[in-house]
Amino acid sequence: MRQQDLEGFLHQYEQVNKNRKTHLLWTLKELATLFEQRGWQPVGRPKSLVEMVITVSAGVEHTLLIHEPFTPADLPNEDVIGLTCGVRIYFSELEAVINQAFGRDVNKVGKMSMSIHLCQLAPPDHCYAGNVHLINTTGNNVTQSLRQFVEDYDIYLEPVRLQLCSTSVFAEEECAVPKADFWGWNLRRAAYLHLHADSATKERYFAWLEGQVSAVLKNSNPQRMERPRVFSDLREVQADSVRRGAEEARQFMAAIR
Repeated sequence: MRQQDLEGFLHQYEQVNKNRKTHLLWTLKELATLFEQRGWQPVGRPKSLVEMVITVSAGVEHTLLIHEPFTPADLPNEDVIGLTCGVRIYFSELEAVINQAFGRDVNKVGKMSMSIHLCQLAPPDHCYAGNVHLINTTGNNVTQSLRQFVEDYDIYLEPVRLQLCSTSVFAEEECAVPKADFWGWNLRRAAYLHLHADSATKERYFAWLEGQVSAVLKNSNPQRMERPRVFSDLREVQADSVRRGAEEARQFMAAIR
């Protein structure tokens, strides 16, 4: 963000002295205006969230989402709002291959290849409960808290988003994108290599991916995988997510080979 734009935005923010709901709506509208100046296109008018899209190259679309996921009771006090920010990434070419392999209807599964979240990338002490930036609505820290949110987006999320403007990022041997989901990333890389790599490169990668799948499923409990997915703690949820990712990767490779 140009410093002049940020200073003008923060100056307007200081002038607002209204109730919390109005303040949240005003903040979302101002953020929408700010990102629209950068080339993002709004999806509807912001009421409870900011949703904006930008087509960064042929067949690659990014969707920006900013909203408050917590209730006021879940926040430290009534004088703050908690904003979470993320970008959904959509590679239409790769999703077409994946949807065809699984027999999915693109109109039902939606337009998302992966997502990146600001609080995954920003320093932990910048986020509350690992998920939101706290924005003060009163007092002397109003502009500073909002400045932190916008500057964190520019420093931590925007550079990662810009790495994901072309499917060519999947040609790299190593995943260069921090915090990308392992199985989601490698499923898309498998689709990319299926379309663009020579047979030797593709088979070498598939052999490596099969090794990763086997290592996960070897340590899985078959009975747990067959039972309805009801979990008692977060570790079980995470383990099940890993299993499902491995299962999906194996199914995908079997479908396209």
